[in-house]
Amino acid sequence: MKPRLSLILGFGALLTPLLLPSPASAQEDQPAGFATYYYCNQATEARADTIMSDHYAAMYDRHLEAGNITAWGWLSHRIGGKWRRLSYFFAPSRDALLEARAAMIEEFIADDSGLGEEFDQICPSHDDYIWTMQASSDPDGLGARPEFGLSMYFECDFAREDLADEIYTGVFNGVFDDAVADGTITGWSWHAHDVGGKYRRLGVIDGTSVNGVLNARDAIFERIGEMAEGALGVFSETCYSHTDYVWDIEISRP
Repeated sequence: MKPRLSLILGFGALLTPLLLPSPASAQEDQPAGFATYYYCNQATEARADTIMSDHYAAMYDRHLEAGNITAWGWLSHRIGGKWRRLSYFFAPSRDALLEARAAMIEEFIADDSGLGEEFDQICPSHDDYIWTMQASSDPDGLGARPEFGLSMYFECDFAREDLADEIYTGVFNGVFDDAVADGTITGWSWHAHDVGGKYRRLGVIDGTSVNGVLNARDAIFERIGEMAEGALGVFSETCYSHTDYVWDIEISRP
């Protein structure tokens, strides 16, 4: 049997101009990432990791080498909600992202290994998002990632979320950059919702340990509160709820 297409619908997480542009500009000028968040059987989900690394990674690598995508990765759940695995890939724009996805879907359809069907039995459902990268500590926005990533998924006031972007990328960014410079974290990024579910914004902090990324988050936002309490208050009112995940970064290809 042919595999279902869930494997190709992937992005964690894991993250540019200071202000959110118009949708047309976002499509043309900003890196876009396709993320698939999987619900998996915890008893057998390690097998999904093996299928990805031993079989499907080669396909992503081919598209990376061909320049069709600019980065991809595979993450596993460490702390958080019901999502158990996360796949992602990036392209320079949404148009390029969807073109690459269409090409990879054809490869999945043609694959007769049976591994797609096995993967779908392990991870039978998923949620898809397209994220538009707004800012990143990496000049290209898509550098290699370390062992762990903290993803903060925000629910925001749709009418005011552009203001949240301005605050995060124009005020908070300096504190995040300082944390990269002193080695507290290895990188950060900020992403806006384009297509997907209820989460409207995604903040990512990468580091070399679970305690490291969590302690870094606490220290960073404590520092922001000291330096820009008003901006933090406006941001918290605009993006009023969030869900945190810590991911093990199993595969990261810049």
